[in-house]
Amino acid sequence: MPSIPSLINRIQNALTAGNGKVPWSGSEGQRQFFLDTLDILRTKGLAFVANTTVLAQLSPEDTVLAVIENVGFFAHKNEPQGSEKPNDVVSSVGGIWRFLGAFGATSSNTFVGDGTTTVFTINHGLNTETPSVTVYDVAAQFPTIMYTGITVAVLNANSIRITFTSAPGASSKKIKISK
Repeated sequence: MPSIPSLINRIQNALTAGNGKVPWSGSEGQRQFFLDTLDILRTKGLAFVANTTVLAQLSPEDTVLAVIENVGFFAHKNEPQGSEKPNDVVSSVGGIWRFLGAFGATSSNTFVGDGTTTVFTINHGLNTETPSVTVYDVAAQFPTIMYTGITVAVLNANSIRITFTSAPGASSKKIKISK
């Protein structure tokens, strides 16, 4: 198994190669680089799990850090059930798995509106307490940005609440949340 310095050297070689070609370029080389990186992280105690069901069954004696592919990072916390935040996972062996952040996600898009609801809570999973929120009216032929008739409140690092002065029509508003 390669060491962390050897992986760093592979990255530096990629950056300095004049023709952009390195021994690990191409899809097969990139896949091997990814697998080597995962091997190193596993030896450091990071668990890779398929979904939240598997995560909930992990014992903190096995690992205190975990990754769910295409979701994000989680850390085990010895906190009681009921203390979990949005996107956290309750552990079946005690404590919770706290959601730390998504993989490289920089934005989240959600469509809202049902003709009667004026308040929407959106869990974006971007792990930032200063998100940039843009509300588009997509009911028109060309989407337009809304500047009036809305209030945005940050609830925590992964959730916001949007309040409209009048209920938007069915899926008529697109909410873009960015880091």
